[in-house]
Amino acid sequence: MLIYTVMMWDHADTDIMLATADREEALKEFESCVAFSLQVWEKGEVLIEMINSEGEYFADGGLERYPEKGQQLFKEIVGELK
Repeated sequence: MLIYTVMMWDHADTDIMLATADREEALKEFESCVAFSLQVWEKGEVLIEMINSEGEYFADGGLERYPEKGQQLFKEIVGELK
């Protein structure tokens, strides 16, 4: 099962805004503010972390540990967001 967390970051501070298994709910929250990041978790490990910069999406972590699965998730999520 994948868990999606949406976090707000402000300099060195971060706050979890949402943690859910509902991908649609997580993506809606992630899109609502450019100060949010999205993490996708499986078995206690972050598969990918994404950030939104003015409508452009970037992978900001996880790809080095899970390159195939992380890249696949990134492409799927960006496709759903556009």
